[in-house]
Formats: sequence, C-alpha cells, structure tokens
Amino acid sequence: MNKMENSKTVYRTILRPLLIVLLVEIVLMTGSYWFLGINDQINKNARDILIQQTENRKSYLQNEMIQKWSNLSTISQTINERTQQLIDQDVISLQTLDSSSKASAPLLNEISKELISTLYSKETTGIFVILNTHDLRENKDNKPGIYIRNDDPSMASVKEYGDLLLEKAPVEVVRSLNISTATHWESTFDLSTEENTLLYKPFEKAYHDKIKMEAKEYGYWNEKSYHLKNNENSAISYSMPLILPDGTVYGVVGVELLTSYLEDLMPIDELKNDNQGSYVLSVETNDQHSSLVVSSASLKRKQLKKYYLTEDYDKNNFVFLNGKEYYAAIQNLDIYNSNGPFSKQQWQLMSLVERNQLYSFSNHIFYLQILMIILVGIVSLIGIFYVSKKISGSISRLSKEVDNSRLVKEIPELHATGIQEIDQFSSAIIDLSQEVLETSTKFLNIMNMASIDIGGYEIKKGSKNVYVTDNFFLLLGIDKVTLPLTYEQFEELFKEVERDYQVEIENENERIYCITKYVGLRYVRLKMRKEADREIGIAEDITTSYLERQRIEHERDYDVLTGLYNRFSFQRHMDYLFEHSEQLKNAALVMIDLDNLKKINDAFGHDWGDNYIRQCGKCFQENVPEKTICARVSGDEFYLFLYGFDNQEEIRQRLISMTSIMQHRTVLLPNGNKMNLSASIGISWYPQDSIYFDFLKKYADFAMYQVKKSTKGNLAEFDKDLYEDEKT
Repeated sequence: MNKMENSKTVYRTILRPLLIVLLVEIVLMTGSYWFLGINDQINKNARDILIQQTENRKSYLQNEMIQKWSNLSTISQTINERTQQLIDQDVISLQTLDSSSKASAPLLNEISKELISTLYSKETTGIFVILNTHDLRENKDNKPGIYIRNDDPSMASVKEYGDLLLEKAPVEVVRSLNISTATHWESTFDLSTEENTLLYKPFEKAYHDKIKMEAKEYGYWNEKSYHLKNNENSAISYSMPLILPDGTVYGVVGVELLTSYLEDLMPIDELKNDNQGSYVLSVETNDQHSSLVVSSASLKRKQLKKYYLTEDYDKNNFVFLNGKEYYAAIQNLDIYNSNGPFSKQQWQLMSLVERNQLYSFSNHIFYLQILMIILVGIVSLIGIFYVSKKISGSISRLSKEVDNSRLVKEIPELHATGIQEIDQFSSAIIDLSQEVLETSTKFLNIMNMASIDIGGYEIKKGSKNVYVTDNFFLLLGIDKVTLPLTYEQFEELFKEVERDYQVEIENENERIYCITKYVGLRYVRLKMRKEADREIGIAEDITTSYLERQRIEHERDYDVLTGLYNRFSFQRHMDYLFEHSEQLKNAALVMIDLDNLKKINDAFGHDWGDNYIRQCGKCFQENVPEKTICARVSGDEFYLFLYGFDNQEEIRQRLISMTSIMQHRTVLLPNGNKMNLSASIGISWYPQDSIYFDFLKKYADFAMYQVKKSTKGNLAEFDKDLYEDEKT
C-alpha cells in the first residue's frame, strides 16, 4: 500500500523528465554557443581569412619589389659599361659630368634606349638616372639626368613610345628621342625640392662608405611618397647608386611607381567586406616612427596621417579612425638584406576592415541561434504534452488488462493498443523464453560447424563463475584449463596471456595477440563488449588475413630491390615531419643520383645493375644517422632526409663521411674487375634554404645536377646565387 501511495501516474512520469530534458536542451543550446566559443571561432575564421589574404597580397608585392622592380643589376651594369667606354673615348669626363646638361647629354643619349626597354620590362610607371660626382653635402646644385614616365604600364601603345613622357632630360636628349615632353618638363633635377629624395640617401651611403659593397646593397626604397616639381602625381621610388669598377660613385639609377598604380595592385574587393576595407603600405623605422606610403580606396591618406594600433585580450590589432574601430592585419615585407644600410626600415602591408563589417556573419548567426531556441522550445512543449498523453493512455489500459489477468497461470492475450512498439512488447513477453532457447541452440550449432577457429566468454554480474568455451584459452596459448572457472581464476589466466604474449591494441575494446606457444605463430583478435550487467568477449584466429595485410603494407611502403622506403612512403614521412616541424631543427634534404649505372647495365645486363643499386642502398642505410629517412625514389635516384640536428656542420660531416665510405666501396663485375661505388649528391638545407619541402627538393635537385655537369662522384650544397643567375 505504501508503494502505491509513493508511485506516480504514467503521464506524470513521462511528462516530468521530458520537461526537464527540454529545459536542459534549451540551456545547453544557449550555453554551448558561448562555452564552445562558436562566436569567437567564427570571428577568428574571419580574421584568419583576412590575414591569409593580406599575406598573399604581401607575398605578391614583396616578390614584385624584390624580383622585378628593384632588380636593376642588368641596366646598372649596362650604364656602367657605356659610361666607361665614353670616358675611355674622352667623350665625357667625370669631373664635368654633372656640371651641365650638355656635358651629360652624350651619356644620357647612349643609355636612353636601354632605359626605355627596362621601363617596359619592369612594368613600372617611371625610370630615371641622375648624374652626380660630388658630395651632396657640399654641392646641392641642380643635377642633370633623365626621367621617363609611363602612367599606365598595363596598356600597350599603338605608336612607338606613344605612351611615354619625358619629365626630365637635357634639350639635346629631347631632340634625339621620339618622345613627348611633359607639361612641366625641365632639363635638370631640382634638389631643393622633393626630387632630392631620388638621389640623396643611396648616393650618400655609397659615396661615403669606405668599404664599397655591391651597388644593389645600397638600393633604397623611398619611405615617403614624393612629387616631381610642379607635378601633382605622387609616387614612390627605388634608387641604387651607379658605381664604376674603380669605386667611383657618379649617380643613381631608379624606378618610379605612381601611388595610383600601387593602389591598383592592392584591390580592396579581394578583402570581401563590401568594399569597406583598405590596404595600407607603410614604413616603420627603428625609432617606432611609421611613415604612410600609400593607402587604397575607402580610407584616404588624410584619414591615416596619424593612426594608433591597440590590442585586445587576444593580441589582435585594432585601429580607431573617425569614431570607428577597424581590425588591422599586418604583414612585414622583407625587402632589405639584414646587413644592408637601410635594414632598420621595416616595410609593412596592413589591411583594415571595420570591426562590425568583419564580424557581421557571427552577429547574424547569433540572432538565428536565439530565434531557433525560441521555435524549438514552443514546438517541443506541444510535442511533449501530446506524446505524454498518448503513451500514458495506452500503457494504462494495458496495465489494467495485465492486472485483471494476474491470477491466470497462462500468459494473457493482450489487446492491441494501436502503438506498434507497445504491441510488439506485449507479443515479445509471450514468445521471449522460446525464442531465447531456439537462438541459443542455433548459435551453438553454428559455432560447432564453422571452419573459423573461434572462442568466447561471458562475465555476468552477480554470477560466481565465468562462462568460457572449451577452446577460448587454447586459442590464446594456454591449455589444460579446467572448467568451470571462477572470476578470480579467469582474471589470473587472462593476466598470464597479457604478460606472455605481445599485444597490439586496436581500440579500447579490441586487441590482437601474437601467440607463439603450443600452436605455432598465430594472430588472435579479441573483441570485448560491456553491457549493463555483463561483459562478452570473442576470440578469433586471424592469422591468414593479418599476415596478408602485413605483406601488402610492406610492399606498399618499401622498395623491393633495396629494402628502403619507396617514393610514396618517403613523401608520407615528409608530409608528417613538415606538419610537425618543431622536431626538424636543422635538417638537410639530400638528393643522390648513382653514377655508372647505365654503363653497367649496357655492359653486363640489368641483374648486375640491380646489384650495383642494392650495394649503394646498403651503403646509404649503414652510414647515415639514426634519424634519417632513406628512400629509393626511382631507378638510380635516392633521397635522404637528415633532421633533428643542432647545427649544419654536424650533418655536413656525416654526409662527407658517408660519401668517403661509399667512394672506397667496390662491387665485383662479371669480368673480374672491381668498380668503386659512385654517386652525385646535392644538398639543400632546412630552414636556411627554405622551410617548404617542395622548394628543398627543387634546390637539392639543382645542386645535384651541378655536380653531374662538373665532377661526378662528389657532393655539393645548394648555391642560391648560382641558382638565381641561371634563372635570369
């Protein structure tokens, strides 16, 4: 009676937990948005996309500035050669070269065609040469020179030189060239104006430097935009001094980039923020002073004359402009050598996007989340009341029928409730015992007839003994087991298996044992499943399939001839290592091409060639450090990757030692002669040459073929200067 008083109706029993679940669901849906940081993650994704786009644009600008616009070595060398020729012919004199336009005209006429050709090839908006042979601190007179401008390098002119204007040039040069003069054309450069920025810094650095470096080391990107005298177009420039072989500095050669042209190279539509963003190119010096070079589109230069970066708690950069907050993605451009005279000037590309615009998607998601929670709550409440009433009514009627038939010894015939699951439950009560018996019998017959060696056990909660099939422990290498077993005996036998045999854990509920006792080499898989009141385990002999899998994996990963990794396995190791680059430290990619293999194949056949390859692979494997990935990637080509070293020299000595050992090893040929092993070896260094595997492979290949073209059988390290020379 007391139990009945404390019990609840089915309706209340169903309704209450469903309401609690709904409440928990709403709380979880509301809290998960914040606790899981969904809003922060969406915002981070937006920032990451902007940062990646800024980095891509930075890489493009940096490449253009270094590889294209400032690569003036060829035109500089041409000017120096023409200058020296004219000096040797007494056509010009260094003492009077910068004294007047007339004195400089022969040289400027001589180099004008090359300047125009360079202007077109570099795709800049201007090119200039300013001549000066005196200390600018003592002589600030106007200087002769030539300044040619092309306002739109992307457009081709129908008429030769029809798209060019002469901004600066002597009268004699103007007459000799078929180029129009600009509205504000002048014959000389006025150093009392902003035009002095084209000449002063690079010239003075080279002029007063006692230890003359290469001219390109004095190359200088103007840190502020400038205007030619009486000209409204603003521009930036790159200048490098002109230095004769004897060290005489006699002027500068440079290129101009209009700020409007630079703005076109920094399109704001790629920021994907409804054209509300802007790119900003600036220069930061060592005194933390920032100079604005150029900005694009929505934010004008006058708005950015003074801007201040602030950081939030996640170290994100923000700029406040005109009462609005902008997110700033900043990327440094490395355009100067670290030991150059202007290395303290750090160029930066910054993309600015208004914060609300950048985070608009996360705000939209937030409002949708609130609306979804409200709709889910309303629909769920209606469903909860309906389902509770429907289920409780059917169960109540079924309960009354069972209660009325409790005195009948036979199972009653229950009426259908109209709910399929409850009706099935009613039928299941009647048939359960018979079905369980039949199922158990069938399963035992199947196990006895199966050709697969299989065994099992069952641990049931509250049972003193453990049910174990006769062959379960025999499969696991233990015979003479007396059944039945208590739980303690089963545990002891199982610990013996774990102790004596190698275990391979597939997952939490699956293990593979390598059994070597009584039955020979055997692989047995044990699958376990835990339920509420029992644990079931099945042991299966998988020897055939396991050995076949090992064979396939070995053939997939290893070269059959040498036993080394093959190309695909090597690439897989590289992908992993470069994704976890913290363990690389100093590393070297070594590309090896065997010498004399074709000679052996042609003379003695491919079997002897294979032996030559095998001996070389064995030599590599035996004489490299432990942390070395060694692979044969093609017929006569091998890769080695040595990593985890504190310095390059340690790797270099290991490779020199390996090469020396290889050169002293021989193979016996069919004619009785011995041939020394020989290979041409190229090396590229991580991270000095590159931090990317594809580039390291290209550089190592280049170094190797330099050896092949010169002296086979040696090793060579990647030479970046030689590589760049061959590219040009």
